[in-house]
Amino acid sequence: MLLRTLFIAAALLAATPFAYGRTLNSCNAESEFDLTLHPNRLELTREDGSPRRVEFVDGRLWLDNREQRLSAEDRARILRFEAEVRALAPRIRTVALEGVAIASEAIGLVITHLGGDSAKLDALQLELKQHARQWERRIRSAQTTRDWAEDEDAAFAGKLIAQMVPSIAGEMAASAVRAALSGDEAKLHAIESRAKGLEKEIEARVEARADRLGIAAKALCPSIHELDRIDNALAVRLPDQRRLNLIEIDSD
Repeated sequence: MLLRTLFIAAALLAATPFAYGRTLNSCNAESEFDLTLHPNRLELTREDGSPRRVEFVDGRLWLDNREQRLSAEDRARILRFEAEVRALAPRIRTVALEGVAIASEAIGLVITHLGGDSAKLDALQLELKQHARQWERRIRSAQTTRDWAEDEDAAFAGKLIAQMVPSIAGEMAASAVRAALSGDEAKLHAIESRAKGLEKEIEARVEARADRLGIAAKALCPSIHELDRIDNALAVRLPDQRRLNLIEIDSD
């Protein structure tokens, strides 16, 4: 029952965009490019197509290591693009960090309600904090969308829950076996009752916070759409006269 509670938490959180790729998807946007934030430039790269590397440096543009001649208007647009991206990055991190915080709260409540050996419960809480801190450090230090690959994008919070399930399941099984061997039906009933009550409590807490997080994530969309508008307004063209087309918005 307690494990089911964690899976409910994971399901509620999974729909919330925690990273760049999911942020684009939730805003009906997509890009072929990975984005890397350098102290002095933005770098967009892709494995296929031309150009493979696009660099924005203080209003200047390089395509595959060749600087492009720009109008004053395009230089201003590139400056705006750079500013929008740098303003957006910490907001995406904030959403991701809140997702991890929500998952940590849910897991911590489950551990608290397990009962049994306090030393083992303390060890589980410590393990939870260590995993959560690892995810937090990864989120805070990420400077490239390659760190938010699709296989990780399923939700940092969901990954954190998955990491903790084996340890929690082991302690739950041990607690149930101890109660069964003792023949204490009241204890078994108490374990089941706690689990049912906790499921409702966690579902209510996680659902409310996940809803607020979803609103915060959706609030990123105007910035994503602004990047697309700037991209579309660039007058510079590729050698075959195509636009750069860094971001695509699905208008359907």
